[in-house]
Formats: sequence, C-alpha cells, structure tokens
Amino acid sequence: MKDIGEGLGREKAVVKKAAFLLRSLVVHHPFINGNKRTAFEIVEAFLELNGYPLRAKTDDIYSLLSEIGAGKASETQAEEWIATNLAKKDQRSRRGS
Repeated sequence: MKDIGEGLGREKAVVKKAAFLLRSLVVHHPFINGNKRTAFEIVEAFLELNGYPLRAKTDDIYSLLSEIGAGKASETQAEEWIATNLAKKDQRSRRGS
C-alpha cells in the first residue's frame, strides 16, 4: 500500500489509498461477517486519522458498499466517491475547535 498514490499530492494520495483499502476489504472478504461495514469503518478511521473526514449520507454509503460488493463499482469509482464525500476544507480546519 506504500506505493499507492506515490507522486500525487497528499489529499489525492490519501483518497487513492482509502479507495484501494475499501475495495480490497469488501472484495476479498477477510472476515466471516460484516465485511462491508468493517471495511467502511476502517476506511473512515484511516481518512479521519489523516485529516480527511468523510461527510456522506448513510444511504449513499450503503449504495457504494453494495455496488463494490456486487462488482459494479471499480476502485476508481470508489476513489471518486470518497473524494466527493470528503468534508470541505473549512470544516476540516474547524474540527479541533
């Protein structure tokens, strides 16, 4: 995962890594149950720890995870979805206030 996003700006690299992580966990089913939920929680924590919190509606999250699980959404589509649903920069900077 270290090489994913290499040569990109910080935000784009973090989003690319998050999309890779999300799709990998959903598609490869590392757990007996709860793969999509766990994948999303892990990716949400990854983004938050890197200073890029998500702001998405529950229905939109469910749709994305279902599409990835059904093979209907690519890693690129997941990346675009994540980038679109990041909190706006002004919301990120006020987070600690």
